[in-house]
Amino acid sequence: MNKTPYLLGTTLVVLKYDNGIMIGTDSQTSSGDLIINRAASKVTIVSEKTAICRSGSSSDSQYMGNLLKNLNYQYFLERKKNLKIRSIVQIIRNICYREKKISNYGFICCGWDSVHGGQIYSITQGGSIIRQNFALSGSGSIFLNSYLDSFFVDKLNKEICRNILLKALSFAVYKDSNSGGIIRICDISRNGIKKQSYFPYLRIKNTFDIKVSKSILI
Repeated sequence: MNKTPYLLGTTLVVLKYDNGIMIGTDSQTSSGDLIINRAASKVTIVSEKTAICRSGSSSDSQYMGNLLKNLNYQYFLERKKNLKIRSIVQIIRNICYREKKISNYGFICCGWDSVHGGQIYSITQGGSIIRQNFALSGSGSIFLNSYLDSFFVDKLNKEICRNILLKALSFAVYKDSNSGGIIRICDISRNGIKKQSYFPYLRIKNTFDIKVSKSILI
């Protein structure tokens, strides 16, 4: 029996802007050298203003996403309101800590509420919670730390935030062999969640500049 672990890869980037949160992901799901799906969605919408970004094992992280949606729906039926973002984060944390020896996933939980505004929480495989103004996860994120440190500032407007996300994910797709497909953008604000999809930018030969490719709406 071959016991070599599968190499899993993805790129997740979440940025906070002046009126909300913007999520960017690639869409490629890999298992070792095999591309399973080039149009996967790595964002699970838990409620009308809360979402989680999934990395690691697809089956484990999808199970977690479905569990959170069911728990939120049950809470809504009982209380006529959705779970708070911090409550969802604590649920993820408890499960990650309890199953840290057998699980292989990480999460970024983000959303907007009237009390704390836009919020981004990274939950590690061991159950640690880190609140940040921007968060990265996945194999492609190692190429983006310095880029986002240079260009991210507090209280970005929406258009600048979207451009930073598109450029960052295009770099990740170009550099990381386990990231690819299309770029999915998810905007969370007081008005709810809006989704868009784009083709990655094209890299200009022999330069570090990139130019805009066609965008699509899905």
